Amino acid sequence: MSAAQALASALTALDALSERERVASVRVVAAAEHVAGEARALRRAVTSGVRAWTADHRPRPCVLVVEDADALRDGLVAALHAAGLDAEGARTLAEARGGLARTPAVVVLDVHLGAEGLSLPLLSERPAVTRVVIVSAHTDVTALDALARSQRADWMPRPVDAVSLTRLVALVCERVKEATQ
Repeated sequence: MSAAQALASALTALDALSERERVASVRVVAAAEHVAGEARALRRAVTSGVRAWTADHRPRPCVLVVEDADALRDGLVAALHAAGLDAEGARTLAEARGGLARTPAVVVLDVHLGAEGLSLPLLSERPAVTRVVIVSAHTDVTALDALARSQRADWMPRPVDAVSLTRLVALVCERVKEATQ
């Protein structure tokens, strides 16, 4: 029954009552409306409070994927989720810094973030427990290997195979888990 139908039914019932019964019924209806209004206000306050608390107390992600190509980033995050890993994406250096604040176990890092340029400063900003998997289309394997070694990182060449990357990230997550226990 809709609210309008309920109101019409209540008004019809009121017409059949005596004056004294009408006053009592109106008071009951007013009290019920007041309680319903208070309940709606309480529900809104609780819902907004839960949302605020949830945003502030999200568990740390296992993996932060820093990639400016939307389709690739979203695909990698989806592949990591499918493998049972908690992952989130970051498109810019600013978003990546926000993700680093939650201390992920692993950062999958695109070396070159389009218009923002090199993302290598993030390597020095990461928490000590966070490991990095560098992804690059750079063809100088020796340079990439040296960079990865100097940063205690793993690396993968582009184009990225989602299955191989997921396996590598899962392995690195396990290493981080073992090191922090």
